[in-house]
Amino acid sequence: MRMYFYLLPCTMTIEKGATVMSKFKNSNKAIMTIILTGSFLSVLSMTVMTTAIPVIMNDLSISANTAQWLNSIFVIIIGLLAPVSAYELNRFTSRQIFFAAMLSFSVGTTLGFLAYDFNVLLLGRVFQAIGAGLFLPLVSAVIFAVYPMKKRGKMMGLSGLIGAFAPAVGPSFSGWLLEFYDWRMIFLVLLPIIALDMAAGYFVLTNVTKQQPTRLDLPSVLLSSIGLAAFLYGCNTAGVRDWSDWEVWGSVLAGAAAIIWFVCRQFLIRKPILDLRVFQNPIYSITSVIAMISFASMISAETILPIYMQSIMNLTPFQSGLVLLPGAVVLGIVSFFAGQLFDWKGARWLSIGGAVLLALFTFMLTRLTPQTTIGYLTFVQTARMLGISMINMPVRTAGLNELSEKYISHGIAVGSSTRQIGAGIGTALLIVVMTLSSQGGSFVGVKGVNTAFFVATITSIIALILSLFIPSTKKDN
Repeated sequence: MRMYFYLLPCTMTIEKGATVMSKFKNSNKAIMTIILTGSFLSVLSMTVMTTAIPVIMNDLSISANTAQWLNSIFVIIIGLLAPVSAYELNRFTSRQIFFAAMLSFSVGTTLGFLAYDFNVLLLGRVFQAIGAGLFLPLVSAVIFAVYPMKKRGKMMGLSGLIGAFAPAVGPSFSGWLLEFYDWRMIFLVLLPIIALDMAAGYFVLTNVTKQQPTRLDLPSVLLSSIGLAAFLYGCNTAGVRDWSDWEVWGSVLAGAAAIIWFVCRQFLIRKPILDLRVFQNPIYSITSVIAMISFASMISAETILPIYMQSIMNLTPFQSGLVLLPGAVVLGIVSFFAGQLFDWKGARWLSIGGAVLLALFTFMLTRLTPQTTIGYLTFVQTARMLGISMINMPVRTAGLNELSEKYISHGIAVGSSTRQIGAGIGTALLIVVMTLSSQGGSFVGVKGVNTAFFVATITSIIALILSLFIPSTKKDN
């Protein structure tokens, strides 16, 4: 009864506000406010669980190998949905996409709040990720539909700022909540915002995108989904069982076979969901690998460091979130200026400098102990994020600039998929390395954390070497 009276004012406000909100129909500002709010929630959910993972491990009695799926499954599903974004935008209206995405996101958030075991919680994250994966392509499509060319840059910049701010506050926000409440509160606080955004969208949002006949290759979708799921299941199981176990190597081989079949199919069918011919351009291929390594380094560290800080250093979730906050802020700010520097000097020296910073300061994370100070971790992680911000946007833009105009959209889809999937696989593999290398039979040990970051250092050096092959002058498309 008490909950009813709490919700009653909100219900009355929505009903009385229907007439007011209808006045904003077809207003570009109102439409973008609704769309950007949904975008903020989607991106926030990508990082909001990082500081909660150690708490969930203890509460649900699960290992780090199992818990990391809460983050990995999110980025992987977004990567799987990226190839079908063109089909989504061409086939369905903006209102249909908005409500389908927000409904899926609200179902996932509700399941997360009600979760009584890990399987229900993971299912909730799956629905959240589906909602985010459907929603994120809609942001750019709406901007290009409702704004003239001279205003698109400003709105894309605002969208990018939100995309950088949301993951920056996610770990600290969840860490603060965990100081006072159960981890399920992370999901509960999102539900009213989702409900308000959906209510506003019902009255205000109009169909602004254009539809055209299109076709989706279902076998390709099934092959990529089954292949990645089997491959990741095998890698994750290896952290619990031995690599000689048939379930481990059988899953890995089956997944790899499905992925190879998917790749071959993309070259054989007339309209592939991912046109992999973009990799015939060597510069695009190089920059895609660099961007994938950079993004995977960011996501994996934001998963491993909170586990280390809370399990070994005995920091609170809020403290571990604050350690990650300066680096995330630097990422958002420097990414903007890196774009301006790219317009001036190109991507080569930005990528080389960023890769040097990433490799150097990732190596500094291979010497961690239980006595490592908060100041040391904050400085090193912030420096790593500075390097990542110098790499991400410049190398992605440099690779796309090498493609002809008809392949730009394919290059964007392929790049988005490889980054998200690479981050999911990279995080899963580093968690396996951390678990297998830990001493004393525990799920998390200092040696395991250091070994995981040593492997990450090697991948950063690979990114540095590849950066040397980026042309020294930028190419304007």
